[in-house]
Amino acid sequence: MNELTRIAYRNVLAIAAGLAIALTSGCATVDISLLPMYGDAEKTAEQIQADKTYLDYMDARFDDRRAASKTAARAGWNYWYAGDWQTAMRRFNQSWLLDPDNFDAYWGYVVILGVQGKYRESSDMGDIALDLEPRNHKLLCDVAYSYGNYAATIKFSNAEKEKYLQKAFAAYAQGAAIAPGQPCMSWAVTLYNDGQYLAAWEKVKQAEDLGYHYPPQFLKELSGKLPRPTSL
Repeated sequence: MNELTRIAYRNVLAIAAGLAIALTSGCATVDISLLPMYGDAEKTAEQIQADKTYLDYMDARFDDRRAASKTAARAGWNYWYAGDWQTAMRRFNQSWLLDPDNFDAYWGYVVILGVQGKYRESSDMGDIALDLEPRNHKLLCDVAYSYGNYAATIKFSNAEKEKYLQKAFAAYAQGAAIAPGQPCMSWAVTLYNDGQYLAAWEKVKQAEDLGYHYPPQFLKELSGKLPRPTSL
């Protein structure tokens, strides 16, 4: 595990631990299965036994844990697309439990944390995912979107904001170089959020030229900031 991965782990787990403390202080019970990597929490004897039972079951079904982890991640994505993020998170956690080096588990964390508005945590998980799998253009797109969304929330540090914007645009560009025929639709959204309306229109045009179309609501909002140039 390299230094980037260690830093990302430390940041995310610190945030998860803080969430757990906040919840327990309010007399709520934390379901660690809904936290990435189980929140790095100290597990109970019952939870440890449940993990062992699950791992033994998967070991009996698969030749190795990498294959088992991939199967668990696929289940996570199926639940995610079905709109059940909680079960999806549990499956991604099981995928991570089976193989901590499976980028798909971290990718799942990226999207689930992202829709929860936890953009810094999502970005940190994206760092780990890209460290493990740097040439998946769809992953690059999702992580770039998290970087951009996190940048949009930064109010008091121009350097930090610029850092994450540059990370976003670099990831978008890398993804585009890998799969030029499959545009990353969120690129225009990140440009819009950064006030780069002309550049956003250019990304819209590029996508349309490839047969892709943006939601009318986004185009309406973009037009409200800058009417579509006649050349685009």
